[in-house]
Amino acid sequence: MTFRQVSTSIIIYSYISVVDWIAYLMESVAALIVKYDTIINSVFWLLILLFIFSYISFRAGSGYSIVNRFWHFFLGTSSFTDKKLNSFWTDRSDIEHFNMLFNVNAKNKIEIKRFITWATINKIDITKVSRAKGWYNISTLELLTPRRKTTFFIFICSFFFIYLSLAALTIAIKPAALVRIDNNEPWIWVGKNQTTNYFPNISLRQLQWENWSLSTKDCNNKKFDRNSFSTKSRLKIETIDMLCSSYSSIEDQKNILAVIKKQNAFYFISVIPFIYGIYFFILCLRRVLAIELSYEIKRKTISDKINKR
Repeated sequence: MTFRQVSTSIIIYSYISVVDWIAYLMESVAALIVKYDTIINSVFWLLILLFIFSYISFRAGSGYSIVNRFWHFFLGTSSFTDKKLNSFWTDRSDIEHFNMLFNVNAKNKIEIKRFITWATINKIDITKVSRAKGWYNISTLELLTPRRKTTFFIFICSFFFIYLSLAALTIAIKPAALVRIDNNEPWIWVGKNQTTNYFPNISLRQLQWENWSLSTKDCNNKKFDRNSFSTKSRLKIETIDMLCSSYSSIEDQKNILAVIKKQNAFYFISVIPFIYGIYFFILCLRRVLAIELSYEIKRKTISDKINKR
């Protein structure tokens, strides 16, 4: 039995088909980029600008300042001729400027002044309020406290998605083919001169890691105990013999390299869970900062009551 025979019949088809499909998709996308590079480049920068404008509008609370810039650039001056309108616009611009800098959602200057007074009296660092975006209501000067269980769950989600991203990135980077020879055998890394376990090999009896490797040196060693190695690695004797023969087979090496090349598709796969991981991490961080700020406000409130007594 050769590695080629195994790689075309026994390795799980779902894994191969997904990798083939993603590899084909990446090649198709690359071909489109080369063919329509000018159009795609223009669309890319347009999307970047739209993202920047959307971010500024969302953070500032409105997009009036951006529209005013366009008006000034294409049509006329940025100010009004009427003094009342100009005063109103100056106030609106100040509100957007304040929202953009301090990441709050103030609707008028009265809310801003009340917020500054509240922060000064309670000796609260405004940057902490800015970091707890979404949990502080500037209209009522109240801080909502996130639930700890939900925050912990979001943290687990963040860790899970980042782990998936790193796992996919490992498959893309590692110079070995990730295969499973038989449904009853574990996934393994098959390289040019060595095979190792993919998942950590844990001994439940001794409660320790038992990672293993099968190299050309082991295969050429006449004293190498295949039965003992089979028990440790959970690979069949036939699989061990096949892996040993693949090290010296030119055809098998070509097939191994072909699988490794297809695994480059996991660069693309790793991006998706990474984005989700960062998103959940930011959500978790904001919730943690909001919880920390709520404790700080409570401590200072209790301290003020004690001092008044």
